[in-house]
Amino acid sequence: IEAAKHYTFNLTVGKDAAIISSVEVIPWAKKEINGGVAEEIFPTPIDATSMNAEELNTAVTNVLSAGERYIEITMTATPEDELFTAIRRAICDTEGVEDGSINLILKGVTVIPDHHEFEGQGSSIFGQVQKTDGTVENVTQLSSVNLPDVTEIGAQAFYGCSNLTSITAPKVQSIGNWGLQRTAITSIDMPLLKEAGLAAFQGTALTEVSLPSLETAEAVAFGGCEQLRTVDLPKLQNLSQQLFIDCTSLVSVNVPAATSMSDEVFRYCSELVSITLSGVTELLTYGGFAGCTKLENITLGSVITKIDAGLFVRDALSSNITLTLHPDQANAEGDLKA
Repeated sequence: IEAAKHYTFNLTVGKDAAIISSVEVIPWAKKEINGGVAEEIFPTPIDATSMNAEELNTAVTNVLSAGERYIEITMTATPEDELFTAIRRAICDTEGVEDGSINLILKGVTVIPDHHEFEGQGSSIFGQVQKTDGTVENVTQLSSVNLPDVTEIGAQAFYGCSNLTSITAPKVQSIGNWGLQRTAITSIDMPLLKEAGLAAFQGTALTEVSLPSLETAEAVAFGGCEQLRTVDLPKLQNLSQQLFIDCTSLVSVNVPAATSMSDEVFRYCSELVSITLSGVTELLTYGGFAGCTKLENITLGSVITKIDAGLFVRDALSSNITLTLHPDQANAEGDLKA
């Protein structure tokens, strides 16, 4: 929050999380300020545990048509896919629902599946779908999603939800390929997440990543996150191919458990200055630091055995790269200059 600026936003305080959404920032000189009044908003509850798809669609449509934008739906642990379709259709088809206006809570359900049946073809649940008339549909109305009981998010589940800025999933352990790709999320609240699929968070608005339980992240999982500055993944085992490619604001990375590094992991991370890879034993990777024009220091582990000549290929680096063996290496004779 900066001085001399007027902030207007929606604040939703629930049992497990507080969510800020729809933020508007205007300099004082451009807006007359007459004070403000806090308005308490309660999500409209819908008990869908015994509803069929048509009944759920009607219930959600009625709530949205009444102008409500905070919706809480209680479902069974493993509902039929058609119930998710019913929610999607209500969100997309109800007139007057603005982009980035819906705050959705799904309680009870443990798995967000990776597909549903829509217009006779398989599609992602809330993600982008190709319709039979050749047009593309995105669920642009979602602003925040709270999944208090979900342990698994399927492939493409929220792909292309371009106004989704917040997702809370405190119990989720895995997220499928492209699960949150091309959303607008700025942070991740997933403390138990262990597995992230291919491009799971690619192209999002993340500014920091701290996932204390993440062990596996597939290729390009965080690629193209241009606002990402800091990464803390203490249990990540492998730096997969292009994992952080095009993260042009990245300055800090902590991956102490990683033992291997694939090709082009940090390609075009142009703000990266220093990195510690204390667990990596071999740097047999092509273009791992290509385009890292400010990189000055790479600190390696105590058992490093091989470094590939192609590590720095393709684009200019800073003029002097220092490879430093970990200080606790018993037989270290000094720094290695490349």
